[in-house]
Amino acid sequence: MHRDPQQAETIAANRATPVAGDLIADSVEELAGKLVGHDAVVFSAGAPGTGRT
Repeated sequence: MHRDPQQAETIAANRATPVAGDLIADSVEELAGKLVGHDAVVFSAGAPGTGRT
């Protein structure tokens, strides 16, 4: 899952399915819907100062 549309090409080039979304802004229901049909989810974010406290 990515927020920046420009990241989709890089994700696809690495044989993964790009899915637009936002872990902070999307609701639980929205996130659950985006995960349907996927075998795995990879979380590798690292943006200090952008998350909730």
